[in-house]
Amino acid sequence: MKREDQAFAKYLNNEKPKNDIPEIDSELSKIFGDNLEPTPMTETGETLMTTLQLENGRVLTVPRSWSPSALANQIVSHNKVNSMSNVLVLGRSGGGKTNAVSRILHSIHTNPKNKRYVIKWFSQYDTLELKTILKKMTKGLNYIFIFDDQTYVDQTSGFGETQRLDNAREWNILRHKYLGESASLIAFHMLHYSKSAKKGSSPARNADFTIALTMTGNEVENYREIFPNKWILKSYQKLYRDAVLKGKWSFTSNAYTGEMNYYDVKDVRPILINSVNHVSIGIMPKRFECEICSKDFYSDKKEKIVDEVDFVQQLKYPPTQLRKTVRWFAFLKTGNLQFLNAQDRKMYRHLNRMSELTDLDWNKVVDCIDMSKTYKTLRRKNNTASDKETSAWIEKIAEQKPNAPPEKMNLPWEEEK
Repeated sequence: MKREDQAFAKYLNNEKPKNDIPEIDSELSKIFGDNLEPTPMTETGETLMTTLQLENGRVLTVPRSWSPSALANQIVSHNKVNSMSNVLVLGRSGGGKTNAVSRILHSIHTNPKNKRYVIKWFSQYDTLELKTILKKMTKGLNYIFIFDDQTYVDQTSGFGETQRLDNAREWNILRHKYLGESASLIAFHMLHYSKSAKKGSSPARNADFTIALTMTGNEVENYREIFPNKWILKSYQKLYRDAVLKGKWSFTSNAYTGEMNYYDVKDVRPILINSVNHVSIGIMPKRFECEICSKDFYSDKKEKIVDEVDFVQQLKYPPTQLRKTVRWFAFLKTGNLQFLNAQDRKMYRHLNRMSELTDLDWNKVVDCIDMSKTYKTLRRKNNTASDKETSAWIEKIAEQKPNAPPEKMNLPWEEEK
């Protein structure tokens, strides 16, 4: 096995370099309480694997830490702690930036453990009207903004330095001024070239996460600054070259046996990630045709499989509950407060204001409200015949949609090999 392949396999297995001093490790372990017993993974040299869901129900075995869900979980985890997360996505034209963002979004909004986000796609010139955009947002909601193709947009628009800095200032205070203290924001910025956005005044250059989908000759030197790990960078150069020239690529999944895993670029492509100053390799498959997370401006506008009237007629639920639920779902999906009636809008503003002023435990709030009911409602799953009928009808619709997302997305740790 080549020396660089062995080094890359050891990186995957998180092995320690040979020149580490055991005595120092032992002293540190006593302080931090680490367990010095070797794990089965380090003994066998195997990489932890999981199954990745592809289109048409196919699955692929990939390293667990490389999956899009693992990256999505890191972004959400950062957002829980910091409330505002910037993700820079780099790649040449046709390199799969929009596809990558859509697949990450799908992992975020299909994970039931995550908070709910309103997803908003913006064109390249929408950033020039940042104040207008932000004024339309509803306070208290969590948002995901996707700014598509921001390459050289501020330079070509004729923006002066004052206007650029004013936009940057609005971005820095948007949570306080427009979204509210209790809101969270994840922003994706797509660029064709890493230095096409001006450093210091563009939020795209102040990223917590950077994802590179291609590696052209002009970017090699720039990537040494963005991804400060020369060994991972060199490994990615080899993977990317194999992927674009041969249409397939491989890596060593076991440092001791030399076992190889082979992939086709039609299924997955290698990507390079800087996740809060940690550089690693990842995998990006083709996105699902999901109407929640794939609403970019360049996607084909397909004919609706079912119209709104037929959809409502299939929902066999009590009319009062149905109207209430649909209005709230429409509000949470679009962020438009006008979907709610006047009384609900007033209550929402009061609840949002209180959540800004004090850290309420909403489980206890809901319990207190339930305890005030005269007749207690049992918390149980009630699958009636009408529920099953509606579920079966929806799955028939899914069968008619090419590359439809699965009903349930497996999380990276749910299936291991």
